[in-house]
Amino acid sequence: MIRSARGGTRLIRPGRRLALGLGCLYLAVFALYLHTLSPAFHPDDSAETQACAATVSVQHPPGYPLPTLLGRLAVVLGPGPVPFDVNVLAASLGALCAVEAAGLLYVLAGEFAPWAAQAGTRAAFALAGGAVLAAVGGPWSQATIAKGGIYALNLALTLGILLAALGSRDEGLTRPEGAPGPAADPRALGLAALLLGLGLAAHWPSQVAVVPGCALVLAEPGFRRGVRTAPRAWAGLAWRLALPLLAGLALYLVVPLRSGAAVPLGWGDPRSLAGLAALVARRQYAAAESGKTLGSFFAVLGREARDLAADWTWPGLAALAGGWALLLRRRPWLACGLLLVPLGLGLAVAAGSKPPADSVWVVDPYLLPLEAGLGLGLAGWFAVPRARRFLPGLLVLGALGLALRQWPRCDRRDDTLGWDYARNLLASAPAGCVVLAVDDAAAACPLVPRLLYRERPDVTVLAAGLCDEPWYRERASRADPGLRWPARALGPYGDMAWMARAEPGRPFAWSVGPLPDPADPGALRPRGLLLLAAGSPAPTGDPWPAFALRGIRRGWATADPLTRRLVLERYADAAWLAARWAEARGRDAEAVRDYVRAGILAPGRDEPWLKGGALLWRGGDARGAEGLWKRAAREAPGDAAAWADLGLAQWRRGAPDLALASARRALADAPGSPEALGLLRALGATKGGRP
Repeated sequence: MIRSARGGTRLIRPGRRLALGLGCLYLAVFALYLHTLSPAFHPDDSAETQACAATVSVQHPPGYPLPTLLGRLAVVLGPGPVPFDVNVLAASLGALCAVEAAGLLYVLAGEFAPWAAQAGTRAAFALAGGAVLAAVGGPWSQATIAKGGIYALNLALTLGILLAALGSRDEGLTRPEGAPGPAADPRALGLAALLLGLGLAAHWPSQVAVVPGCALVLAEPGFRRGVRTAPRAWAGLAWRLALPLLAGLALYLVVPLRSGAAVPLGWGDPRSLAGLAALVARRQYAAAESGKTLGSFFAVLGREARDLAADWTWPGLAALAGGWALLLRRRPWLACGLLLVPLGLGLAVAAGSKPPADSVWVVDPYLLPLEAGLGLGLAGWFAVPRARRFLPGLLVLGALGLALRQWPRCDRRDDTLGWDYARNLLASAPAGCVVLAVDDAAAACPLVPRLLYRERPDVTVLAAGLCDEPWYRERASRADPGLRWPARALGPYGDMAWMARAEPGRPFAWSVGPLPDPADPGALRPRGLLLLAAGSPAPTGDPWPAFALRGIRRGWATADPLTRRLVLERYADAAWLAARWAEARGRDAEAVRDYVRAGILAPGRDEPWLKGGALLWRGGDARGAEGLWKRAAREAPGDAAAWADLGLAQWRRGAPDLALASARRALADAPGSPEALGLLRALGATKGGRP
């Protein structure tokens, strides 16, 4: 901890009261995060994170060696099953971030009240500020899932680097004139270098983005005091800093070592220097992240602004703006350095990523240092002497308000979507099936039940987008020696079709996703969450009744966009494809059931209700068709076809007034609708083609 004083600052141990307060803050935040912890895994990359922690395997680029090793330590020392232990690690790292943020606020408050008489007020202010940052939606939500633990670790290292940088800065500002060596504290710089090296081994793109801001903080003493240091002194210090930096980076040696071992997971082929560089540099994502446009840059910035407004709320953003204004006025150099850390990261995310508008999986986790860094602006309010005694109470009220507002989003106790999806996908698979998942996230979900709980070991799950990679084929063939691969890359769907023809006695399936419409009798056969390839053995039984849809019933209404995209829409796609397949074969009752299931799982879409109603109408069930068409009109009020069909059913059952109202509503949305005009003519309410 750093204590500031006019005339001198030192890197010292915190006082007993402050240390006790920080310990209590950690326990309180950890208890909150533990209470809202996900019971298994979120339907993102959390399953991969947990599986790699249990087996010490290589995660997707850039590899994440430090989170994997910490996860393994949590698995060895933890009291529960693997998913719980890795999730608890995320909660503990999130609580550590709150403690570090409180320490930074204590240090920054010392810029305006360095004397001992204000120590108690500063401590209360810092602890309340740490509670506020713990209640912000972004850090809280990430601290309840395994994948979020990677970003919580990244934030903890970033805040630790800032603490060390402030310690070096204060040492440089109080260094006697003419003292030899650079105006900095070598011990604090060494700690910062070690934390930076560890951060580079955790998630280097996020750590690189915070370096300019920290450098500006470290450069302040030399520029403000006009101290000129001999290049030889800086060269000597650089050598002393290189060792701890390289010590942190040395964790990347785990990647080639574990890749060469017989582990069930692993990305890329980092056993060579070129392969390791490709993995660390994330070259696999080069094509997806290329072609950046100015429009997409501003789109991501807009997404970041919306996330900040949702997490901090507008009153919170106003408080941050006022605090930063005070900091910039009273300590401009320090404020610029601190502000450059979160803003630099936000700009780097906007410049480097090219996601769609709802890509919470790309933007939100990276924003943890942005949200916490902006929260340090609360320290500016300590520059107002009359407000100091009221600040702790106001911040406590702010923390409670934020916690109540963010609770529905961050409470993941019922987050069973990922677990249910994985088990339901495996339940769909016939014996000995090879499943090509639509992407790596879908392939990651079954890892935990298969690898950690040995459920359905006969099923092989492949990431379709990686099947053309030689290293992936080698690893998959090692796990399933019976697999046969085409000699050249045919694309994911082509690979599956070739493999199904090469092994006609073995089922091959595609997890639901963007594929050609299987309504054609010769196309894929739907089976739950899978599409069996033509030539695979015919499925027996209906897997849908065995599905545990508890996660959908509990979680879809408050699910984040990632969950909706990865899970709910795939259930809906599976039901939609099954309905189209059944309709093409004349199984109308089965098709109606699946259309209704698809409509329930995908609110806002009227196509399933329209299709199901049309089948009932064709079968003579006018009342049933009216019910489904009424639901279609409710889901898409602007669809003229839904209103016209509803009016037709109402007319058939003898309600002409309702039918007339529905026909006029259809014409209001589509004036030339032939269905609505025909209905009006049938009702005798047209004259010259007009109502």
